[in-house]
Amino acid sequence: MGALFAAAALLYAGRRRTAPAAETGPLQMMPAPRVHWGRAFANVWNEQSRDHISVMAAGVAFYGLLSIFPAMSALISIYGLIANPIVIEQQISGLIGVLPHDALKLLSDQLHALIAAPPTKLGLGVIIGLMITMWSATSAAGTLMQALTVAYESEDDRSVLGFYARAFGLTFAMMLFALISLFLIAIVPAILDSLPFPPVWSKLVALLRWPILVVLVFIGLAFLYRFAPARKQPRWHWLGAGTIAAAVLWLAGSAAFSVYVAQFSSYNKTYGSIGAVVVLLMWFYVSAYIILAGAELNAEMDKQLEASTEEAPEARPVATR
Repeated sequence: MGALFAAAALLYAGRRRTAPAAETGPLQMMPAPRVHWGRAFANVWNEQSRDHISVMAAGVAFYGLLSIFPAMSALISIYGLIANPIVIEQQISGLIGVLPHDALKLLSDQLHALIAAPPTKLGLGVIIGLMITMWSATSAAGTLMQALTVAYESEDDRSVLGFYARAFGLTFAMMLFALISLFLIAIVPAILDSLPFPPVWSKLVALLRWPILVVLVFIGLAFLYRFAPARKQPRWHWLGAGTIAAAVLWLAGSAAFSVYVAQFSSYNKTYGSIGAVVVLLMWFYVSAYIILAGAELNAEMDKQLEASTEEAPEARPVATR
């Protein structure tokens, strides 16, 4: 993990230094701080321990686990009103390598049970599933917002109404991200198989969906770090060191965790019939921890940027002809 964060920070610091502007937009490159590597990683390590991000990641994972099954129910219910939801069940194997096998089997079994339900129950499931999903997912989003605020060392002075409005918006954005990811991973291959395209095109699109998913992860994390925590005038940049590290580490960590669970762990022997649930909970925990660690790294880079900006001499105006 330390090596990956170092690589991300090197990439962040390797950009061309520019004079800081009064306001920065999302497409502007941020000036790189004069990074003190040892101090940076020592500070990130100390801050993640001082901020108890492992405890906060556990809270996010708990609420995430509570929301995943109602979310699946709502998704199948909505999709079943317009098309045959069995397509999702057939293509869920596309998540192999992203989710551990036991967690994937748990989700597949739940999908099968939902799809096998009579159509009359699916309509009612839309309302019930969405209500439960929004409650539990908003709780997960609120916990994540509070954790990110702590990681950025900010004071949350938002009103109760403003906080829950932001949490609701974040929940909706995460559900939209999940739907887009599901569309790329599970539904696109099924659509291509049903259309008279040459096999080469189908294979090409099937390969391209993964780079697109990586881009979506970068964009999702950039928006999360920008809008979720309570920060005053936060810098808006797509490729912060923490964003790069969190995106790459989440993708690599998910694959590594899947291999670990499949080859070396004994969750089923230890936890019995709830082993798959524990594996899924652990995957949520690892994901939440990585996101919070990325926020800690972003906060450290921001501190060093402010320090180097204060120490730097005032930039001279560039003459124009």
